[in-house]
Amino acid sequence: MKTLQSAFWASMLAAIPSGARSGDLPPVDPNIRHVASAGYWKHAGRSGVYRVVVYAGGFEHVVTSVVAEWVAEPTRRDDPVHILVRRDLLRDSMVSLGPPVLQAYPHRVRVTLGGVFTAFPDSRISCVYDLLEDGTVQVVRKCS
Repeated sequence: MKTLQSAFWASMLAAIPSGARSGDLPPVDPNIRHVASAGYWKHAGRSGVYRVVVYAGGFEHVVTSVVAEWVAEPTRRDDPVHILVRRDLLRDSMVSLGPPVLQAYPHRVRVTLGGVFTAFPDSRISCVYDLLEDGTVQVVRKCS
């Protein structure tokens, strides 16, 4: 029975494309705390998904940066996926954030960030941004 199970799992692993095996994947930045993707954009002949990455690090007080990305779909089968646009939403802020909340709407994605100021953990912070198809960001509500 164990031989049959081993053969089954070996055949399943062999069927996984080589690029999908963990040994072939790049390491994940240890400062990444959260990643969320939502929505679909089309602009200037390209298309893809919106992604928000929250980076956090530091000693004693957490310092956080948040980046919005427009991840472009490949144009051909063998092309890699790549980031067409990157925009900073927060840069080196003394806040600790939970996972970003993304809501997809036609032609945009709304990003809501929430957490606390690291120096004053009893104080809450909230920010809202709209990511637009053309790679721009509109601040709906500044962090406060």
